Amino acid sequence: MSLEHNISKIIGRQKEIENLLVNSIALKPSELADLSKELSEIKSITDLANKKDILVKEILDLSEIINDKSADMDIKEIATKEFNLLKEDINNLETEIQFALLPKDKDDIRNVIL
Repeated sequence: MSLEHNISKIIGRQKEIENLLVNSIALKPSELADLSKELSEIKSITDLANKKDILVKEILDLSEIINDKSADMDIKEIATKEFNLLKEDINNLETEIQFALLPKDKDDIRNVIL
């Protein structure tokens, strides 16, 4: 499965959980706690995905400026530099998203005795 497919599944799950929490009258307290915990865990992934989407839109805007024949050369030069920086930022965000998608170890939340 691709990264984009996994992200879209998580975003869908986030919307589903948010809808369940909005209509939480029929939920038991334990279900409410579990849903809230799951939402907090996937919120970081969806935030990263939203940041990536914003950067992709910015790249598309910059590519229009770069390819515009009537644009000033100084503007094109600045847009090209920004374009390259944004590509690096997107690659870094994708790496962060991949790490965030790794399964969590259930023992990470437990106390350790040394």
